[in-house]
Amino acid sequence: MNVKIDRAFLDKVSGIRLGVLEAEVKVEASNEALKQDMLAFLNEMRSNLPTADISKQENIMASRKAYRVLGKDPTRYRVSSEKLLRRVTKGEGIDWINNVVDLSNWVSVKSMNSVGTYDLGLLEGELTFTYGSEGEQYLNIGNQEMNLESLPIFKDIKGAFGSTTADSKGTAVTETTQHMILNIISFNESEVLEEHLHFAKQLFETYATVSGMKMGIVSSKGYREIL
Repeated sequence: MNVKIDRAFLDKVSGIRLGVLEAEVKVEASNEALKQDMLAFLNEMRSNLPTADISKQENIMASRKAYRVLGKDPTRYRVSSEKLLRRVTKGEGIDWINNVVDLSNWVSVKSMNSVGTYDLGLLEGELTFTYGSEGEQYLNIGNQEMNLESLPIFKDIKGAFGSTTADSKGTAVTETTQHMILNIISFNESEVLEEHLHFAKQLFETYATVSGMKMGIVSSKGYREIL
């Protein structure tokens, strides 16, 4: 997979790793089995995790620390996994988008890491995980112009397309997507990222039509395939 982590980013925040899953996929509305099973999982999490304890979770703490190192306030620019967990634990529910996005949210809640899933057919060249420069911005999935300066972001040769706070609208997974790439973004070097990848693999094989699936971990040492 043509994904790397920017060395300048690693010099600022050590231990960054990406769990990457790539596959051909059929994007469609989530079926009732997916919704019921995911809601059962979310309800169980809500009963076991008070909202006040989210910021004490190891992966959330690691993400917040990375934001502060970069000079971004994690209470103003919340990590997407934290935002999602807050909605779940407050009983606010989630938005059903499509099977790929919904399953990606499930992986994010389970792993407590931000998950960025994109239409790979809309991306070009090498994908780099880095941090935003002054003046960088894009229209996010909420139709808002987003300031990317000092945020962890993904870039291809055309520019930024994703971040750990909110992704770009331009490369979002829609019903026309045929080839997806999912990134589990970890700032916690001690966690077993392989477990999250295998959980994602199980979800997509159970609730979606996928083929040609490949998985791997990107770190300071490069790419390592996971079987």
